[in-house]
Amino acid sequence: MKRLDLWPFLGPVLGLFLAAAVLWPALAADAFEPPERGLVAAFNYPGLTLGPGEDFDLNLTLRNTGRLDDTFLVTVTASPAGWDTEIRSFARVITGLFLPGQDQAGLSLVARPGDGRPPEPGVYNFQVRVESLDGQLRREAACAVTVRERAGGGQALTVSTTYSELRGPSDGRFSFSLDIKNPGGEDGLVGLGVTAPDGWEAWFKPSYEDKQVSSIQIPKGQSRTLNLDVTPGFKAAPGRYPLKVRASSQWGEAGAVLTVELTGTYQIRLMTANELLSGSTEPGQPLTMNFFVLNEGSAPQREVK
Repeated sequence: MKRLDLWPFLGPVLGLFLAAAVLWPALAADAFEPPERGLVAAFNYPGLTLGPGEDFDLNLTLRNTGRLDDTFLVTVTASPAGWDTEIRSFARVITGLFLPGQDQAGLSLVARPGDGRPPEPGVYNFQVRVESLDGQLRREAACAVTVRERAGGGQALTVSTTYSELRGPSDGRFSFSLDIKNPGGEDGLVGLGVTAPDGWEAWFKPSYEDKQVSSIQIPKGQSRTLNLDVTPGFKAAPGRYPLKVRASSQWGEAGAVLTVELTGTYQIRLMTANELLSGSTEPGQPLTMNFFVLNEGSAPQREVK
């Protein structure tokens, strides 16, 4: 039987395969090489539905799709009127960040009504702009948040106080009496929180008790009275300072805005020029001692005698 020689046919085919194997890595590298600069910015959930009292903590992803490192500015460009918003990376509030080429970062847009009250049912729109320092790269990201109606209707938690404003010296201590009521249909543990100016101390404690608490159990249809004790910061100047109180549970959230008006501190000091309280003179000769009256408080001192 005559043997068939296939090499004349297979040779060219194998040559093509070998050439493709050599050229393919270079062609693939050119085809998939990222651009010099690029940016992607988007909310992880551009459409979101929250229950009554849930926090507005919206996750945002930034990705540098270019080969070069870049720095980006982040700005909230749209939010509901009267709301407080900030961009956070873990516990830090940021306005910009550095991203190496082909790297990404996760941020959060944290939003809350400025009056401390839970938002009404409805749709709330937010928008964030991310751009490079030179303005050549810019992306907009939008998110629509829907707050559901409370099951069964009506408010499931209330916070009230007899006196929402207190006035006193800057070195004083202020105590607000708060009444937290659960008119809902189930028992629950209520978490407590307060936003105070920097350097101030504020804590909750049950009435007629000296222990500090961060939550309290309230049976359905009942209320509990708590004290919010506040100590101003050491260098707090005279003026009006708001404090935002929040009470939250699995079935709702409520809040109240309290105000402390500082009138300043009142303290005067009498001293000699050399701070010595004794002197010497010859018999029959006068002794002159100079005294200074110092206002060591932060408020004016009038009619000093």
